[in-house]
This record gives sequence, structure tokens and C-alpha cells, in this order.
Amino acid sequence: MGTLAFDIRYALRVLARNPGFAAIAIVALALGIGVNTAIFTVVNAVLLQPLPYPEPDRVVEVARQFPDGRGNSISIPKYMVWKDNHVFQSMTLYGFAAAGMNLGAGDRPEPVKTLQVSSGFFQVFGVSPQKGRAFTASEDLPNGPAVAVLTHEMWQSRLGGDPRIIGRPVLLNGQPYTVLGVLPKGFHSEPESEVFLPLQADPRSTNQGHYLNVAARLRPGVTLSAARAEMKIAGERFRKDNPKWMDKGESVAVTPMREAAVSDIKTALLVLLGAVGFVLLIACANVANLLLARAAARQREMAVRAAVGAGRWRVVRQLLTESVLLAAIGGALGYALGSWGVRALLLLIPANIPRLMDADGVRWRRRSTGAWLRSAWPPLC
Repeated sequence: MGTLAFDIRYALRVLARNPGFAAIAIVALALGIGVNTAIFTVVNAVLLQPLPYPEPDRVVEVARQFPDGRGNSISIPKYMVWKDNHVFQSMTLYGFAAAGMNLGAGDRPEPVKTLQVSSGFFQVFGVSPQKGRAFTASEDLPNGPAVAVLTHEMWQSRLGGDPRIIGRPVLLNGQPYTVLGVLPKGFHSEPESEVFLPLQADPRSTNQGHYLNVAARLRPGVTLSAARAEMKIAGERFRKDNPKWMDKGESVAVTPMREAAVSDIKTALLVLLGAVGFVLLIACANVANLLLARAAARQREMAVRAAVGAGRWRVVRQLLTESVLLAAIGGALGYALGSWGVRALLLLIPANIPRLMDADGVRWRRRSTGAWLRSAWPPLC
């Protein structure tokens, strides 16, 4: 330990005598590490982290499939045919028709994020209210009661955590909705919602407009390929009954929810990650060249050290200590730069990038400025 401490002190003196060399090497490493840290934090949150639901691999998106891609939205009549299957444990239809509602009434209503969902929504995403209950299938029919399920955050921040909230009304767009349940803390939907309302879709609807989304949970033991085969049959059944409402080449796609959520951004993020990986390689190559040039300039010093009895391993160990010290300082600065850089990065990227809301159970928050910020420090994976 005494020899190691001596090596570290000597390495610090050597770097202090060569501030230009030390600064260039440290800055190159810090930039390479910091940029990669910031980009990988976003890539990890969007592409690598599992969905924040129980058994997330069983949660899938069911959508229209075309030869040139998917159509994520569907119509109510198609859903009513699709849900007659043997591969899904539960299935849900949801949409954004009520997304712009306000909480309260009077001169200063507060905007609130709402999502209209069918009765199977909470079963699909594996969550049950911690207080009260979810709405039933009978409450999810046309002209059903005006009821709502709240997130824990909504209950606490907007309604003061009232323990008697179940059964009481909340005003949405000036209309009373009876609160049936409060979801557990930490549950967040994608897209994010604070209030869930029953969709109340008409099972006999003939509206062929495609404006809703479908999610489902596979039955235990059912494979993705089996679900795709079953839903292809369901699609053809709809085509037979409604030939003019199925486009040529249209079928039904069953896609893992995580893959469906990031499909539009995955390639761009991977290209960006590869690009910053090359930046790190270039930074390491530049530092290696600097070290080689520095070693050539220190040949006389090494010769003197050898002449006074320093063995080859002793010289190598000293040089390694200097290199590790440079790497440690550069890495520490890169860590700090990455912590700041990911926040700066989120100010520049589009606000509609999916899955920036659930990485590692930590929330990314959107401020009124439209910027995405993470609520924890440091924002590293």
C-alpha cells in the first residue's frame, strides 16, 4: 500500500508538471464518456428496460397489419370481433376522446390527463385499485354511469389524499363523476393518465372509424406465434362479414407492447448510440496517442530510473498508475457531464418519444415548458 500511495503521489506530480497534456487527455475522456452516458441513459430507458407491469412479456398490442407496416388504431366493430378468441386472458380498447378535460368548475379549472378505457384495461396491465374497485363490464356500456378511477398521484396531489374519496364525486368539465377506485402508487399508463373513465363503446356499433387502440394480455402458456395465428383467423372472419371494411392486404398484427411502443424510434436511437460509441473510440485513440508521445518524451527519465535500480515491472507499474489516474479523473468528470448532459439532451429531443416515463421505476417529468426532466439525481442507468 505504501508503494501504491507513492506511485499515486508521483503520478499526480507528473500530471501537474504537464497541465496541457493532462487537461487534453482528461477532457477527451470526459467528453467521450459523458456523451455515451447521456445517450445510453435514454436508450436504456426507451429500448432496454422492461415495461413496468407484472409479466410484461405477456402484454401485447393488437393492431391492423399491412404489407408496408402497421396501423395502430382500430374501429369498435373490429374490436368486437377480435375479442372473441382463445389466446388472450384479457383485452382492452382505449382512446383519447376525453384527453382534454378539466378538473373542477368555475373560473380556474385545472387541466387533467384522462384516458377512456374498456373494462379489461386494468387486468391487461396487471393492476388492481388499492382503494375501492375498477368499473365493471356493465358500467362500460353505452349510457352507463359517470364513474372514474384515479391514479394515486392524482388522489394525493389534486384531491388532498381524502381517505373518504371512494363514492364521492369529482367534477370533470363541470360534470360529476363518482370515484370508484384509486390505483396503487407508482402505476403509470402509457400514455400517462391521471383519471381513467369507462369507454362505454356500443357492442353493436357500425362506426368503422379507426380511432382507438387495443392491448391484450396473453393467456399463460400461449405463445406469440399462436396468438398471431388465432388473430389472423379473427381478421379473416371480420373480412368475410364486412368485406368493404377490410383493405386489400390488411390483416391483424400482434406485437409485444414494448416493441410496438418503440418501433418508430428504435432505429434512430441505435444509430445515435453507435455514433457516440465511435466518439468514445476516437477519444480513447487520441488519449493513447498522447500517452505514446508522452512516453517517447520520457525515455531519458525511464533510463535514469533503470540505472538506479528500478526493474521493468516497477516502471510499468508507475506508468499504469498514471494511466489509471487519468482514466479515473476522466471517468468522474464524464459521469458528472453525463448527469447534466442527459437533461440537456431531453430539452432537444421530441416530447413524444415513448417510454421516457418508466425507466427503473423512476419518472421523467414534463414541465409546462414542454421539456422532459427526470425526477432523480443522477440520471444514470
